[in-house]
Amino acid sequence: MRARRSTPHRGTRHGDAYRSRHAARVFYEKVRGAGWTRTPDPRDSPNEASLRFRLGETDCLFNVYQGILLGTDSEIEVTNAVETRPGDELYHVLVLCVPAMEARERHE
Repeated sequence: MRARRSTPHRGTRHGDAYRSRHAARVFYEKVRGAGWTRTPDPRDSPNEASLRFRLGETDCLFNVYQGILLGTDSEIEVTNAVETRPGDELYHVLVLCVPAMEARERHE
């Protein structure tokens, strides 16, 4: 996913974190717009841009992130293949899917 910035990159952690959160929000709005809904018992990490959604009989965990995180050959290949222009930022989306299951009882 590419996100276009309208302001120059200042290299501040606060600015980077804000842009990453914004990119994740935009991505999840598109996921919802495509018909995905939050799973009944998500057990995810919204503060880490990881959310679980359901479409039909499939539950998926989506995680939006920047940079090389996993170090897999495909992640490195995609990162190196994408040409960014000044003002562009590259975001990755990790998606892990399983057949939809009923919500489990929590024993805490």
